[in-house]
Order: sequence, then C-alpha cells, then structure tokens
Amino acid sequence: MTSAGGFRVMRRLAFAAFVLLGMYSAAAQSSDDTVRTITNALRTQQYDQAYQVAHAKLQQSPNDPKILTLEGLALSGLGKKSGALADYDAALKIAPNYVPALESAAEIEYNAGSERAVPLPNGLLNLRPDDPTTHAMLAAIAYRRKDCASAVKHFQASGAALSSQPIALQEYGECLVRLKRVEEAIPVFQQLLEASPEDPRARYNLAAAQLTANKNEDAIQSLQPSLDAGNPDPDVLDLAAEAYENIGDTPHALQYLGQAIILAPDNPRF
Repeated sequence: MTSAGGFRVMRRLAFAAFVLLGMYSAAAQSSDDTVRTITNALRTQQYDQAYQVAHAKLQQSPNDPKILTLEGLALSGLGKKSGALADYDAALKIAPNYVPALESAAEIEYNAGSERAVPLPNGLLNLRPDDPTTHAMLAAIAYRRKDCASAVKHFQASGAALSSQPIALQEYGECLVRLKRVEEAIPVFQQLLEASPEDPRARYNLAAAQLTANKNEDAIQSLQPSLDAGNPDPDVLDLAAEAYENIGDTPHALQYLGQAIILAPDNPRF
C-alpha cells in the first residue's frame, strides 16, 4: 500500500525518561546520599554536576554498577554517547542483569542502528517478558529489518504504549497489510487517524486498507474530507475513483479519475 506522501518512518523512540524514572525510584529507597545527589542532579538536568559526583564516587567504588550507570546517564545527557555506552557496558560486565544499564545501553544501540540493538532488548525481555517499552523497541527494529511477522508480534505485546506512538501505529498497520491481514489493519489506521485527524496520509492509509478489504463505502467516507478540500491529492482522487467504480458508480469514478489526470497528466497509472 502506498500513500500520497509515502510512508515517512522515523527511526528514533525515546526511552531515556523511562530509564531515569526507574533510577529515581531506586534512589529514593537508597541510603546512599551520593546516589540521591546524582539522581537529583539528573532530574534537574544538571548533567555536569551529576557526572562530577558520579566520577568521584567511582574512584572509591569502581565496580559499582549503579554508579557506573548513573555516570553513563550523566554522560548521555551531556551528549557523550560513546562514553555513556562504555559505562553501561562496564556495569553489565559486573552485573549482566542490571536492568537500568540494559535499558540505557539498549537505547543508545537502538538509536545507532547497532547489531546489539536486538540482543540487549531480548535480554530485557528475559527479565521482564511483559515490558511494553521493550516490545515497542523490538517491534521497530523488526520493522526496519522488514520482518513484519516479528514486528506485529511485538507491536501487539506493546499494549497501551502503542497508542501514544503515531509512527509505531503506522508501522504496525503497514506490516499487517503486508501480511495480508487487512481487516486487522483497519482499526489500527482508524486509531492513527483519530490521533492525527488532520494528517492526510493517515486518512489515505485507512481508506486504502478499507478498499483492499472491499469496504468501498467506508473508504469513500474516509476520503470525503480530503475530496472536499481544495486541490485534493491525485492519489486520493484515484483511490476514490476505484472505490466508486467498485460500487458501480461510474460517473463519480470518471469524475475523480479525470481530476487526477488533470493534476498529474504524466502519471501512466491514471
């Protein structure tokens, strides 16, 4: 399925806030004043202060995975991703199942498109099989690799986390269409359109899925706001023409197809 503007897929999801919240919760229960000082500095985005305190603490306790991870978060806040990753890796060598280090390393590797972007989240799933954020990350990775079967599995496991990620919803719906599970894709695209009612691509993709599922009247209804707008996209007009022709309304089909030809006379498909 193609849209008027094509699928524009952003590759980055932000998980740092989720990681930090976990760290702050752990720090709140800690009797270590240093840990509280570092996490408070991170909370207020005083990353240089957080780094200085964490780095000094590591001179005394170089094998503390919590302090290593906190220093990594400070470095990440300062934009020094390679240094942050080195801290997370050092923490994981000491405590391979330390979740905050796993989450933080996974975020950096994911955003970098690294090969480690898969094993790190899989390690998190071994510890927390139902974690929606990790499933969302693995879904996006699978989509990027054109593995729609795996992507759909992880998108489904993302649960409510998916509803606040329009790009993830787009990828989920597209994968369902590629797997010829169009009936399942329709409610996903409906959710996407409800979240972004002014996005013409969301409206087009919903109508295209409805048309593929032979729900021609629904497709026409979905396209109507775009058809009523000034200068509708030729692809929208073409889709409407096909839907009208499918229900036997040839005059409307010819009307919209004629408009598409006028707007894009060099397109052989029209």
